[in-house]
Amino acid sequence: MKICKNCNTEKPYTDYFKAKSNSDGYMCVCKECQYKRVHNNMKLEDYRGKNYKDIIKQTKIILTNLGYDINNPNNPVYRQFNRRFLIWKYNRGY
Repeated sequence: MKICKNCNTEKPYTDYFKAKSNSDGYMCVCKECQYKRVHNNMKLEDYRGKNYKDIIKQTKIILTNLGYDINNPNNPVYRQFNRRFLIWKYNRGY
């Protein structure tokens, strides 16, 4: 029997995925909690991928309405906005 680090319930070793790097040979999180974690990350990735372009458009509109010159590369707001966008593209593998 082993205690899950996430849900703090004691479960048999058959409820854990194998992990050779751990001393007992099993992950510290049970299969159920691991499935929940992966499923939540997949939802988050879908949200980021589908809505990010809309978020960029809305952000450009808001910054333009506030009086910031988005098309001027010497503007610090432009540089910060583009830096975040490039980091996002790099992390997504584009």
